[in-house]
Amino acid sequence: SDRSCDLCMRALDLAEDLIKPKGSVLLKIFQGGSFDEVLSRCRDRYQVVRCIKPKGTRSESVETYILARKVKPSTTGSNSLKS
Repeated sequence: SDRSCDLCMRALDLAEDLIKPKGSVLLKIFQGGSFDEVLSRCRDRYQVVRCIKPKGTRSESVETYILARKVKPSTTGSNSLKS
């Protein structure tokens, strides 16, 4: 799960430069390890954050998704593609 969390952190780094203010990020992550750190970072940078476990996922599975929407104004990067 640490590898999953590291990949999510890298995706969040990219998202800071690429996502528009009203954009969203969907992360597939495995609970455990640094899961709380990834979730905390999402909550720091996005207005709406939800943890989603698809209905088809086994109850004992540690697989989950984090949906982060609407970048908080103070966290936008300097990319000129944003509007």
